[in-house]
Amino acid sequence: MKNVLISFMHGQVGDPSLSGGKAFALMLKQKMRTCQAEQAILIVPEVLATYTEAFSKTYHLNALILHYNICNINSAQEASVKLNTLLGFIETAYPNVRYHYLSPEGPEIIRKTFARLVKDGTFRGQLVDNEEDKRLCDSKLAETVEAAETLEHTLEETEHRFFEDLVTRIGLRGQDPAFRRALVMAQRLAPYRQPILLQGETGTGKELFARLIHQLSAQSPGPFVAVNCATLPESLAESILMGHSKGAFTGAQSSQKGKFEQAHEGTLFLDEIAEMSLNVQAKLLRVIEDGFVDAIGSQKQQYVNIAIIGATHRDLKEAVLKGTFRSDLYYRLKIGCITLPPLRERRSDIRPIAIHLLARFNNVFGKTCTLSEDALQALSEYPWAGNVRELRNVIQRSSMLCEHSEITASDLQIDPLAQAAEPPSNVLPAFEDGFILNDYIRDIRRQIIQDALRKTNGKQSEAAKLLGISPQAVSSYTKEVQGGSGV
Repeated sequence: MKNVLISFMHGQVGDPSLSGGKAFALMLKQKMRTCQAEQAILIVPEVLATYTEAFSKTYHLNALILHYNICNINSAQEASVKLNTLLGFIETAYPNVRYHYLSPEGPEIIRKTFARLVKDGTFRGQLVDNEEDKRLCDSKLAETVEAAETLEHTLEETEHRFFEDLVTRIGLRGQDPAFRRALVMAQRLAPYRQPILLQGETGTGKELFARLIHQLSAQSPGPFVAVNCATLPESLAESILMGHSKGAFTGAQSSQKGKFEQAHEGTLFLDEIAEMSLNVQAKLLRVIEDGFVDAIGSQKQQYVNIAIIGATHRDLKEAVLKGTFRSDLYYRLKIGCITLPPLRERRSDIRPIAIHLLARFNNVFGKTCTLSEDALQALSEYPWAGNVRELRNVIQRSSMLCEHSEITASDLQIDPLAQAAEPPSNVLPAFEDGFILNDYIRDIRRQIIQDALRKTNGKQSEAAKLLGISPQAVSSYTKEVQGGSGV
């Protein structure tokens, strides 16, 4: 047997009495404690339904919400009919109710009709409508509003601190505005369990962002399964992702769960999603749409509850135009798209990231190295085609090979070929009239050789070894430059 508190919400959206869901929720909980009610039943008109459901969920009210308009009741008979209908439904839903308590917010005619029905013995109940209760509610209103505001502020601070700690723990660092916008976008999209697409150059931290989204989502207790689609053999991609049953094909000696099933109740991260074949893309789209996986050779579909995060460094819109990526899958993923900025566009973050990475490698290698000002300046000016991944590799190698406590610019183990290996698209030349490809490539070669000679203090043999070319080639370029040939 239990008590139930019935409360009528008959105001309109914007009514001062309903202006704060927090205050109303706290007052309702207070009344439930007073009545020792285990359940609240909120009778609300349709106009307040969404509003009521939102704050009820937000503030964890143990409340059943019934959409029933009790406004504009003109007679006791009409009120009696409506109350009989409502209370009859409630008694059917809760047959073990000891007492129905009616909160004083309802219209006067409803409260009088309820009191009469209780007096007649139609219902076991009590009208919470005495002066002491009203005085208590009025005095509690200011307290609950203030408490709610304080609680909201505390929750915001706690949530912010948790988010920043999680970002740091995962390994994401930076205060650049574009980077922070990407973090905020991840935080906002994470709770929805809708497909998310991470777009960014190689090395910008797409997998770390995927792990952050997983940790912020309701899927966080479940597994995080990462798959690099670029490494999947085309002939085995469907089997690896969807799974297969025993005997489905030659060599299938036992049933095997695919990555989708392995990620059940968790998150599946599909890196380099643009490398998927069109056939596998179609399978992925079906999982996104209805949640069912068709394992190869199986007659039974398997439902999976997963969040899907895709990532790519390619322009998917261009891939759609070329016919290598399905347009329907693209638009499904595009709903939750986050673009990660390259490191060269976050120059203010390079110094703190480099210092943090060095501290981490110092701890691993048992060293106490520091970065000199000229080293930090050189790192800040470097274009970082490989982004944070390349920066991490440079700091790690420099820390390992440095023979003294301070790493200077000359100690930095920057690969002079890295820039040419993967030039960012925004530093490519403008293809205007008069552009000559051979001249452009010759200028790049000269710059790389000059950088190598600067790195080795002019020692041609060491520069040649660093570049993987013959000393004669370095000497030839040097003589051409010195001879003013304009190589």
